[in-house]
Amino acid sequence: MRLIAMAKGQEAALLTPAGQDFYPLAFRLEERFGTCVGVHLTVARSIEPAALLRSLHRDEQALCRSMKGARLVEFVGGRHASRLARAGMPGAGSPTLAGSSGAPQVGGGAKISISHTQTLAVALASAEQGFGIGVDIEAVTTDTIGEELLAERIMSPAELDGSLSNGPSIETVQRLSIKEAVYKAAFALTGTHLPLRQISVERTERGGAQFRVLVPVATMRVEAMSIRVEEHFLSLARAVRPI
Repeated sequence: MRLIAMAKGQEAALLTPAGQDFYPLAFRLEERFGTCVGVHLTVARSIEPAALLRSLHRDEQALCRSMKGARLVEFVGGRHASRLARAGMPGAGSPTLAGSSGAPQVGGGAKISISHTQTLAVALASAEQGFGIGVDIEAVTTDTIGEELLAERIMSPAELDGSLSNGPSIETVQRLSIKEAVYKAAFALTGTHLPLRQISVERTERGGAQFRVLVPVATMRVEAMSIRVEEHFLSLARAVRPI
């Protein structure tokens, strides 16, 4: 795993002028899942909506002209993160549009997945074929009651009864982040929706950033990793068909 916090000079080489000013680069992660890029959203919240729109490809602009406030800032941030994550890949200059399901789509045969919080937008891109990818980012929380309610909503029976016990426990918000990334990867591969309560997650025996994922689909194998970055849990997932 290689997580790179970008220096200011490096940002200038990767971003358009508007993107650099509005969405400063937070990190770039090169992994077997693909290239993941995160951008800060704080600066963009003080920028006029018209200026944010002008920083996009014209086809991307058409998707978000009716958006306002935080939704617009986050949408545009996701498109800038997508552009950076696809640098050097086929179709790198193509816009990030939306498919019939609403999931992001790009040209050139590349795959893309996007997620955001109030302060960060992230994109995971890969030009390799034969698998689906997913990314999710969630802010770390200290709301104990909220975490208990969340656990009831997302945890699988195996997670609730303790039959999965490899390694240290997983914080509920991190578990949510992993499952959301897995859901996106599985949908990208199969086109079917996989309920979060049907996804089970446990740490591998080695611990660290790698996680074991169990899904009730015999024709699909999923792997995931999750790390903590800038008070967020960042999770990447890949779904493949068994050989």
